[in-house]
Amino acid sequence: MRIGISNKKTKAGPKKAVLQTTEAQQKAAATKVGEGMSGNVVATMFAPKITDVSTQQAEKYAEELLAYEDATRTFSNESIVDDENLDSSDVPPEPNINSYLFGSVEAREEILAILSETSGHFTTVKKGGDPKWKVHANAAKFERLLDEKYGPFRPFISQHPEIEVFIRNTQRKYSRGEFSPLRKDGGPIDKKTSIMLLFMMHRQGVKIENMALAVLFFLVGLQPWALIMAVILGHQMFEGRKKKKVAGWFADEVKTVKSYYANATNDKAKHDILRNPVGAPIADGDFKEKEEEGEEKYDTVFVGSGPSTLFTAALLSRTGRTVLVVSPENDASGCHSVGQMGGVSKQTREKYSDVPFDIDSNNVAHTSRQQRLLAPALCSETDAQGGIRFSRIGTQADGFVSDILLIPGMGVDGRNDTHPFLLQAGGVTNIAIEAATFLGDGLPDEDGVGSSTSAGYLNACAGINATASEFYTSKLMKDQVNKMTKDSSYQEASVRYSSAFLDQVLPLNAHVRSLMAGIGMKGENLPPSKTSMAAHVTNICSQASEEGFTYPVGGPRALCHALASVIEQNGGKVVTR
Repeated sequence: MRIGISNKKTKAGPKKAVLQTTEAQQKAAATKVGEGMSGNVVATMFAPKITDVSTQQAEKYAEELLAYEDATRTFSNESIVDDENLDSSDVPPEPNINSYLFGSVEAREEILAILSETSGHFTTVKKGGDPKWKVHANAAKFERLLDEKYGPFRPFISQHPEIEVFIRNTQRKYSRGEFSPLRKDGGPIDKKTSIMLLFMMHRQGVKIENMALAVLFFLVGLQPWALIMAVILGHQMFEGRKKKKVAGWFADEVKTVKSYYANATNDKAKHDILRNPVGAPIADGDFKEKEEEGEEKYDTVFVGSGPSTLFTAALLSRTGRTVLVVSPENDASGCHSVGQMGGVSKQTREKYSDVPFDIDSNNVAHTSRQQRLLAPALCSETDAQGGIRFSRIGTQADGFVSDILLIPGMGVDGRNDTHPFLLQAGGVTNIAIEAATFLGDGLPDEDGVGSSTSAGYLNACAGINATASEFYTSKLMKDQVNKMTKDSSYQEASVRYSSAFLDQVLPLNAHVRSLMAGIGMKGENLPPSKTSMAAHVTNICSQASEEGFTYPVGGPRALCHALASVIEQNGGKVVTR
């Protein structure tokens, strides 16, 4: 029997690798840590020690096994001579190979093979240049990152590696700053050229929103894709504001309605709505001869027609009242058509029978203020103005002229001669300058008055008109409340004729007096001696509008259709004769 070899038969197998260490490696293992240590720690430190331990255990097991065999042989020989005097306890126990970690050759070769493989794992370099351990570490890290990044989407990403490549490229571009909304080198052209270009765009009348986009692109240096995103975001915000419920609490407290043309699918359908009169003829079932108390169908009844009547009715209907509007006309908007007129040929009547025309003065002054007043009555789900828009009267070339006054003797020498006076937009200052140019009045100064009597008169009328709301509100209050307040100047003016005010304020310049009288009574068809000062002041202040006059797009019929739609959607009705 050979020393160190077990008596047990082992299966033949492939020859296992045995770790070979050089003398230099063994020397390095015995040196101090940090002094000439090799990068292969397994081969230089752990392998020699484990080899020594395995050799010592194998030799110890072999010695115990030889001692056991010798004792067994001696016991067998002595038993033949004197079997009676022998004791089996004198024979040592058979050594157990399992009590030694490296008792067998196979165990020793196995640990050496593991060490050799581990050493190669840290030292073997692949074609790419990285050691095998680094490759495995990177693979494990990549697997962990995949789990962290994609979670439940990991299987899908694994099946489609091109997605992972796309994501990596995108991350790489982002880290390089390629997705920054600003250009690295500023705008596409230098700042001086950009400013000149923006100035030319401003001179050409480019809209303010387009100018803002040009500034972002040329001066700020916004990327093209970021500019497109800004346009989309601005559009979405604008549409969101249009769809936003008006006045916050108003939408919660008051029923929202649809616009009057909500069911129209195209422009022709919208035009067809405007061809029809506002309201429906009275039917037999609209009224009962007698209604029981508490079963009244309508809370409030209005008798009248035109935008003012329908506006008041629509505003009341938004507060929860059921309103009935009874119009004495065939059209509650107050418009007329050729078909209703006499002295018109049959062919003309048939051709223009459904075309409305306006005979009242429905021009609107101070439009921005009027739109704020109309909004509570008109607002719909998508538009604060219920789809109603206003167009300025006149053109920019003529200064947005709204009226032409021809007053005998005004601005000329002859009593019966006339000279046209154009009433343009621009407010008090424009009227004062025109009066100074053509009527011999003084010029206004920086404060707006100066030596201009016309500007002073217009400002005085504006001061009186400022208390008009107090006057009309007092009509709704009880007498006990009105006694606690002072009478407004508008209330005092309403009981006087305008001639007395004109004579007192404008006694010297007859031409300016005629101009103010013409502006104040142009819609009254009455002389100053028979016109209320309240009506005079209202007309004067309307003409002093900075914006000039506007007219509802589609005429008063469009405005009245929108108001009638609000009334009907809140349970009311508009009937005509």
